[in-house]
Amino acid sequence: EAAPEKDVIAIIGTGNVGGALGSRLALAGYTVIYGTRKPEEEKIRALVSRSGRTASAALPAAAAAKADLVFVAVPWRTVEEVIPSLGSLAGKIVVDTTNSAAGKISGTSAAEMIQSWATGAAVVKAFNTISAKIMADPGLAKGPVTVPLAGDEKSAKMRVAKLVEALGFEAYDVGPITNALVLEA
Repeated sequence: EAAPEKDVIAIIGTGNVGGALGSRLALAGYTVIYGTRKPEEEKIRALVSRSGRTASAALPAAAAAKADLVFVAVPWRTVEEVIPSLGSLAGKIVVDTTNSAAGKISGTSAAEMIQSWATGAAVVKAFNTISAKIMADPGLAKGPVTVPLAGDEKSAKMRVAKLVEALGFEAYDVGPITNALVLEA
């Protein structure tokens, strides 16, 4: 019997969060495509190299097009222009790792804003409550690390929970996407 096929994951952003999540997911056996404006840049090639043989880099829209799950790991100030630049995300799971103070002012979470921009995608808020250092090495926490998940589609949250657990964290479903506002605070 063949092993179940693992999801293809686009990591949009190659900073601390994108690099930590991408390299760990690739080493866990997932196909990871880093979405970056400069896929040929030396530091990106180094990131791909240390992420193992299932990792590659491409322009953001190309990475998103090939992926089942699209992780948004860019600074919040760039998200509103990045999401539309990725092309259609319909039918994909978008994992929002961002934090924004915008929700405190507007009463709408970053995850809900992304949901409104990513037409047809299932948005799941995850990984925004832990540092990139813990993402890279959960052992630094010296105990279990829980990753809260907020989203409206149960099947999408279950797929993200599987990734969370593959990285050695505990997934905890905190309900609908509107609860992301609490996680972002």
